[in-house]
This record gives sequence, C-alpha cells and structure tokens, in this order.
Amino acid sequence: MSCGPFGRFVSGVLLNAPNWLKTVKEGHSARIPLGEISDWMYAISGEVFGAHTVNLLRSRMGRQERQEHDDAWGLKFGDPRTIRVVPEPNKGGGSLKNWFGKQPVDTGEHPMSENMATSLKEQLTNNPTLVSVKDDRGWTFLHQEALAGNAATVKVLLDAGADVNALTGHGMTPLQLAKSLRWDKVAALLEGKDAK
Repeated sequence: MSCGPFGRFVSGVLLNAPNWLKTVKEGHSARIPLGEISDWMYAISGEVFGAHTVNLLRSRMGRQERQEHDDAWGLKFGDPRTIRVVPEPNKGGGSLKNWFGKQPVDTGEHPMSENMATSLKEQLTNNPTLVSVKDDRGWTFLHQEALAGNAATVKVLLDAGADVNALTGHGMTPLQLAKSLRWDKVAALLEGKDAK
C-alpha cells in the first residue's frame, strides 16, 4: 500500500478475493481516494492496529466466539473496545523499540518523528535551503511531513522558516494535506496554534 502521487489516493494490491464483488480479484491493483477509506488494519508481530469494523463485530461476540475468531485469524486483536492505532513505545516495544531508539517518548508523537527532529535540525543548520526545495511534484519537505502526521519534524521545519502556504503541483498546502488525514496536532501547528 502507498499514498498516491498527490496525497489524495491510497493504492495497493488486493491480497485476497472479495466474497461478493466480482469485478476485482486477488492480485488486482486498487486506487481509492483517501476520503473513501472507512477502515484499515495492519499487524506487527501478530498484534493488530486499526481494524475498527472487525473490532465492532468482535465486541458483539461472546468470549468463546471472540477467541475462536482471533485464533482463526492468527492475530492478537486485544480488547475490542480499545482501537490501537500505533504501538506504544513505552510498553516494551520489541523490535520497534530497537528501530525507533531506546529513549522513552512521552509526547504522544510517533517515535520516528521525535527521533528524526534532532537530526533534521542539524541538517537544516548545515543546509538551510532544504527547507524550501521542491521535488518534481512541487512538494516541499513540509508537505511530506504534514501528510505523514509528523508534528515534531513539522515544528522543526516551521522554526526554520518553511512556507506554510507553499502549493504542490496540484495546489495543496501542507495544512490541507494534514487535514485530509485528520492530523489535528500537525494542523494546529500549521495554523500557528499551540498544538499541546
């Protein structure tokens, strides 16, 4: 799965065949506007994140049926009343802890964003033009970090003078990209508000 070329679509390949829909099959490519995505799920080391619809169904099951369901999937869904979005960096972390660093992160930010902020500051000190460089789609680094929801690196870029009104080749601002995925903290930063 990947985010489309202008931050408006998600594309990927179907891993299985739909039960009722006959126009697509396993292995077919799919491209969906972000606004049409109503649910998503991913798993890391067997632990599920997202899965809003599956967890709604699981919440209506008895304990035994829910266990059979989870065993059939071979995944750990956890409490159906609590939807986990990302792994918690301060609760063990396993291999994620090794990837993102061993420092505890208490800000609620994705650990990769927090850990990238320091090195980004150094890069911008050594090469201040990075803050305004655009790629062939018209995207700045601020556009990319806003779409990814990385508040820590967005703050570094804003402190370095990044243009919040810069437009992509398709006329999108960093704020519009952040709002398209409901990154409220990033949107507040871009609007000049305190995002705490």
